[in-house]
Amino acid sequence: MCSAIQFHRCAVIVAIIWEVITIVVMIVGLVMNRKEVAEETETDSNRIGLIVILVVYFVVKVFVIYAEGVYVSEVGKGIMSRATHDREKYSW
Repeated sequence: MCSAIQFHRCAVIVAIIWEVITIVVMIVGLVMNRKEVAEETETDSNRIGLIVILVVYFVVKVFVIYAEGVYVSEVGKGIMSRATHDREKYSW
């Protein structure tokens, strides 16, 4: 957040890398513990609940990565900077 407020790309890029790492760790953990996860979700309602939670988790993570990527791209191109910040604000 501090980097985004100061229009520095470096920390936002680190945040993107961190988000990708958390997705990879989550997928690896699910694959490595698939037998335990399958045993815990023996009923269909538990299995559907787990699938919904995981889909929402991954959709949110991908959305965050996309938003951060667009921000880094716009700062890199000069679209978003201190000089253009007031022009880029949206009114509700």
